[in-house]
Amino acid sequence: MEMVITSLLGPDQSKQQFAIWSALLIALTLIPLAYPTIPPLTDIPGHMARYMIQLDAGRDPVLSHWYSFTWALVPNLGVDLLVEFLGPAIGLHAAVKAIVMAIIALQVLGILLLSRIAHCRITPFAVFAIPLSYSAAFNYGFINFSLGVALATLASAAWISDWLSDRPALRWLTFAAISCAIWICHLAAWGVLCVVVGTTELSRQYKKTGFKTATLARAFAASSCLLIPQVATLAATVRSSFDASGFFLLPIKLYFLLNVLEDRWQRWDEIGAVVILILVAWSAFSKKVTCDRGLTLAAIALGACAVVLPLKLAGSNFADMRIIPSAMIFALCAFRIEDDENFKLEGVLVLFGIAFMLARLATNTASFAMWSETISKETAVIEDLPYGSELVSQIVLPCRSFVLLGKERRTHLASYALLNRHAFSNDQWSITGQQLLTIHNRDAGAFQREGSQIADSCKGPRNIERRASAIPEQISMLWVLWTVPPRRLPGWRPIRFEGSSVLYDRIAARPADQLQN
Repeated sequence: MEMVITSLLGPDQSKQQFAIWSALLIALTLIPLAYPTIPPLTDIPGHMARYMIQLDAGRDPVLSHWYSFTWALVPNLGVDLLVEFLGPAIGLHAAVKAIVMAIIALQVLGILLLSRIAHCRITPFAVFAIPLSYSAAFNYGFINFSLGVALATLASAAWISDWLSDRPALRWLTFAAISCAIWICHLAAWGVLCVVVGTTELSRQYKKTGFKTATLARAFAASSCLLIPQVATLAATVRSSFDASGFFLLPIKLYFLLNVLEDRWQRWDEIGAVVILILVAWSAFSKKVTCDRGLTLAAIALGACAVVLPLKLAGSNFADMRIIPSAMIFALCAFRIEDDENFKLEGVLVLFGIAFMLARLATNTASFAMWSETISKETAVIEDLPYGSELVSQIVLPCRSFVLLGKERRTHLASYALLNRHAFSNDQWSITGQQLLTIHNRDAGAFQREGSQIADSCKGPRNIERRASAIPEQISMLWVLWTVPPRRLPGWRPIRFEGSSVLYDRIAARPADQLQN
């Protein structure tokens, strides 16, 4: 056991030892995604249905009747572009699963590289950071953002490396290209990269010359390559929406902090977050722990961004929540136990870190398998859905739905009807400057796009009846997922039940002469 710990923690860790440990840790982290055919992340069905429309390119008359997809330069295209190349080669389902698994692998590799470059080894704190790969943002299915952040973590490790730091011209040119790639993946991920690069470079310049006005100028000049994507913003063919709302909602921010690992079991998720927070707090004040100043400053800056950012920004929900995992990752990667006399303490920490990682991965694996089975059962109702149907879907959430939303992976099941039966789905996103999909189904009226599929019981127990009655007459099919006791829906007839999922068709109105008789 001592040899194992030494190979992991030793200051003279070889490249081969690092490669072996990285491969092992990445393989372990991918286990939760191995079983499900489609990763059971909340937004994944909606994304996959959009990818299908994207790959179809208007050839299917049923799809093109309701949707159109036009390519444009927007900062939210990471997985969309990868699917465009991988989808035709290996199929849509396989491409999405491979990309999602690659996101986790890249994020873990980024954590390990940050640790090695900053501290010449994989620290116990880096092991504790690995479960943050399955953060709430990832489990919500924010996959363009998650891909961008994984790349930003890797890029941050490259930025602080001595090899690139000693070659400023090469680093500037390299990161001009890297920043453009991450900007295309997702705007917020590019923002994370800017914060980390700016703060670590400021720390580096301060270490060389102390605090002077020229220090700020040199740090800005070195990191100015990150501003190149703003040229793309000016040249973008799609006008972006920069609405913002939900500033300084501190109770919600505290909820996000305690549920940074949000998956299925809230108390277990909160325990995991508290373990990480206690470890960060202890490390910050312990005399046995030292830190990399640049990464520490980056973590503090990211934490400040999470406080300042609103709940909704530029059409994206949970803008503040998305930053919290990265702040924690950079905080953990900043610490190390340096003195040889504390090797036993470091060994104990790494054993606890491995136990924490394995426990989190075990519950992630169980949760993903359970959600995969549940989703497979619930979506079986669409076998009775006529091909090309006009469909409206509703998921009836109990009150306190905001708290439950992160633990409810079925809010985009409607897209399975679009994906498998080419039926209209009312859960697709259509946000200027964010998605390239346009929805043009006048028959659906107010039930056209994402958000219209959620029926919240907080608006009263009869909210679902009111919503069902408001569905335009041109819509012939209704799919309701009941997470509360089912209620009778006047005007609709249930035709198939599977679990909590019920498929209805519309009861045809009787002609006026029959009503008179």
